[in-house]
Amino acid sequence: MTVRFLPLGLAWKYIRDNYPTIELYSADESHPSINGSYLAACVHYASMFRESPVGASFISTVTAIDAAILQEAAELVVLDSLSTWRIGDNDVVASFTFNTVSGSTVFSENGTNGTTYSWDLDDGSTETAASFSYTYANDGVYNVELIATNGCDSDTVTQQVTINTTGINENKLAFEIHKVQNNYKLLFNKAAQRHFQLYDAKGSLIQEDKKTNSEIIITLPKSGAYLLHAVESDKSAVIKLFND
Repeated sequence: MTVRFLPLGLAWKYIRDNYPTIELYSADESHPSINGSYLAACVHYASMFRESPVGASFISTVTAIDAAILQEAAELVVLDSLSTWRIGDNDVVASFTFNTVSGSTVFSENGTNGTTYSWDLDDGSTETAASFSYTYANDGVYNVELIATNGCDSDTVTQQVTINTTGINENKLAFEIHKVQNNYKLLFNKAAQRHFQLYDAKGSLIQEDKKTNSEIIITLPKSGAYLLHAVESDKSAVIKLFND
């Protein structure tokens, strides 16, 4: 578990070292004075909202000069060292990649700290998986939105996805396909030079080969969804494969 720190002690030390005339303790030298409490409030504000407290209008009974110094101290200590205090380490950051192969688009979440996902594919379709393959019915430019959440935080990102499949099915490669356990057997009507590319659910190329046999065996490396792109001369096909 990542722990976030509030650097109140360092802010306190900064004031004691640089502005010793600003009294941070009450008369009992144990509890904070109004100045000490105000400094703590400024540190909390900067840490929670990651914004500078400099210029805040509320200063309670702190003098205007001292309030400005305490605000600047909180800004300096907190905002200059967010990573040191691990502030933001648990934030959800939504991000995704996409890769279109012969009309089928593989979407893959690649942000941080998200646990659940909500996709709007801009054609009336939605999805909740972290990674998946989708085929749009029509060409066009789609504003794909991903909302990533973790129960406490969320983030949203939108990217434009251009789909252009004109002519993609004009020379479709014909074959028969049979699944045998975790293997797929592809049967073509004749032997010919064919180029095969296997992509995982994240759109990464994991296998590539050229074969001439009329019977081809495709072995999937592990469970998940895959796209097989097969090309023979001017003909091609995209095949969705699944390993249960």
